[in-house]
Amino acid sequence: SLVRDNNILIGWCNFESFIHDIDSADQYKNLRVRDVMDPIRPDSLLAAGTSYFSAVEVFKKHNAPSFYFVLNDNEITGTLYYDDLFKLPARMCIFSLTLEIEQIALDLCKLRPKESWGCLSTARKTKIQNDYKRRHPDSNLEEVPYDDLLNATMFCDKGTILSKSNLLSKETSLLFKRILGKADNIRNACAHTGSESRLPSLLDRNRLHEFFKN
Repeated sequence: SLVRDNNILIGWCNFESFIHDIDSADQYKNLRVRDVMDPIRPDSLLAAGTSYFSAVEVFKKHNAPSFYFVLNDNEITGTLYYDDLFKLPARMCIFSLTLEIEQIALDLCKLRPKESWGCLSTARKTKIQNDYKRRHPDSNLEEVPYDDLLNATMFCDKGTILSKSNLLSKETSLLFKRILGKADNIRNACAHTGSESRLPSLLDRNRLHEFFKN
């Protein structure tokens, strides 16, 4: 809650502000909001027009407050907590980035489609072919181009291909496989109702910043 004196903003308080050791009822009666409020520090203010990516950066600072007051023109109109960065509009942004990562992996796999397809186990090939057949019931699997079959692969398949093929150096391919695994978990948390609460643990303040930066 914002604290005002004659309509002049002088600070803020919350429930915890009133948890004090009081020796007597008289002391409690004489306690005023101004006695327990906190001042609004300039570094706890964030302009309403701040971009999402800039907000991610300010929360990464080692001395960042637990929340920021949102300043719209010259009025404080709300607060922004770290968990707010995972509300629906932001989840759509994060989700789109995971799809972009997967698309990059798919493009790499398609550089050598036959070799990439050969990196998969028989069980995975059968699963992918069955999925493809369900989507294209009239298709002849023996004539399906490898590119089309690769389109039906999952995150884990692309990671397997990139770790086994010669498309990337061994060190880079293993790193990319880990990135794909992480991106898959993040995508699922974004896409499935009820699982969005996992996002702050998957992407803490440093990891969220690195996710966008990389």
